Amino acid sequence: MRQDELEAKTFIVFTIAAYHLAMPIETVLKVVKLPYNTSQELNELGFVQLGQRIIQVIDLHEWLGTQETNQSSQHQSFLVITSKPQAELCGILVHEPPNLIRFSPQEMQRLPQSNHQSRLLEIASHSIVILQDEAPTTIFLLEISRWLRLNVKSQNPEASVARTILG
Repeated sequence: MRQDELEAKTFIVFTIAAYHLAMPIETVLKVVKLPYNTSQELNELGFVQLGQRIIQVIDLHEWLGTQETNQSSQHQSFLVITSKPQAELCGILVHEPPNLIRFSPQEMQRLPQSNHQSRLLEIASHSIVILQDEAPTTIFLLEISRWLRLNVKSQNPEASVARTILG
């Protein structure tokens, strides 16, 4: 086993519905507060303007079938900015500030194939159980490229992208 496989790596962890999702920190460009002063027209298309850039907003709350999208109008939400394979930017909508957690990738378990239909299993590849406040917490490794492939296949981006970000 290589030494770099044993070393702890940093992951950004955020909560969507009741799920704790993680992404390697090197795949995250930045985390920003969702601006309140966004264009309604852009919001309806599932985009937000950050500076001079237009960024697609990925609303995993809606995609996973939870009704939490209205929280963004009540609380300050955040975007976890990452890039698509075509070097375009996209932002994952989260309603609480994400955390940083270090653990070894060797501690993660590949998720087994399941007959259970779960949207989470379509976008997560691995999991790890950690103790958080003396309680076991399962964290799933989010594969944003899987979500992007599924979104293109569905030909229904409005089902996967936030229609209204700010309410």
